[in-house]
Amino acid sequence: MINYSTRGLSFAIAMIMAIVLALSMVLAAKLSDGSVPWLPIVMVCVIVGFGVYYLLKSALKKFVSDQVKPISVEVNDYKGDNTEAKPEQPQPKPEPQVESDPDDNLARIISQVNDDVAQWAKDRTNEITILKNNEKFRREYINDMSHELRTPLFNLQGYIDTLLDGAIDDSSRNLIYLERASRNIARLTSIVDDMETISKLESGMITIQLAPVNIVSVIRECFDFYEEQAKKNNIEFVLNTTVEEPIMVMADRKRIYTVFSNLIVNSINYSDSGGVTTVSIFDVEGAYLFEVSDKGIGIPEESIGRVFERFYRVDKARSSNTGGTGLGLAIVKHIVEAHKAHVSVRSKLGVGTTFTLTLQKA
Repeated sequence: MINYSTRGLSFAIAMIMAIVLALSMVLAAKLSDGSVPWLPIVMVCVIVGFGVYYLLKSALKKFVSDQVKPISVEVNDYKGDNTEAKPEQPQPKPEPQVESDPDDNLARIISQVNDDVAQWAKDRTNEITILKNNEKFRREYINDMSHELRTPLFNLQGYIDTLLDGAIDDSSRNLIYLERASRNIARLTSIVDDMETISKLESGMITIQLAPVNIVSVIRECFDFYEEQAKKNNIEFVLNTTVEEPIMVMADRKRIYTVFSNLIVNSINYSDSGGVTTVSIFDVEGAYLFEVSDKGIGIPEESIGRVFERFYRVDKARSSNTGGTGLGLAIVKHIVEAHKAHVSVRSKLGVGTTFTLTLQKA
């Protein structure tokens, strides 16, 4: 790119105009009487050239100062307003300033403005894309949430209306409807509690308090809590480990209990009668690896990547019957990641599912 300064550009234009004027005057003199008065022509051309040069240079510098520079300033100010404040860094001692040439480099200024505007446009495009994605996520979340709340609310309204219509006086039916209404209230409470938990996890309101935890006692506590539900579904619990106990990990006991609780109840809900839920523990370098496996219905390959999404269910009918909120695995993912760990899943349709996670040794 040719790097014109305001002075260079003004000089070039003035020279062209002076040459054109000189040629015009010479041609006019030749045509009139044949003699060429060179001295007057040179003097006129020099005066005109210098006049054009200074006028153009002043006009260009004023244009750059009044029109181009403010664009760069506005863009930079806008960028600054949309940039998160960063901690102040120690500033190096300023070097003595050398007075710059008053003749600003026009090409450099315009190039800077072009770069600033291009970067600004790119940033705004990325911003718009993020906002559109957030809006899409918000719509989906509200739609899923309203669907989850609608079902128990609709059932609850139906049972209460039936009781008000006279069933409350029927001793053979009133207790049944009250029990069903109670179950739907419990499901509503569970949904709201899970939504609150995941919201707090995402916003950082729940902090992870790491401490040495006997993870085997946590797993056995989950087994004890879901023992009746497992027996009702004819599911067997198995703890499989060759690691010498106690197995101590660095974790938040309350939150890690929630992780294993959700994984175990998930395996019960998605297993057929006679299944087995196995928690295996392996010693790996600097950590323990945990696998929660079942011999249940499995997950279709196209759904594996979505099982940790809010409200996503592989089998909606089965989940609805078991009272699941659809938020359990999303909570698992957030808690495990808050422990600076990773949770994954592998599954085969009709064979079973295995969830894997690691925790650092204490």
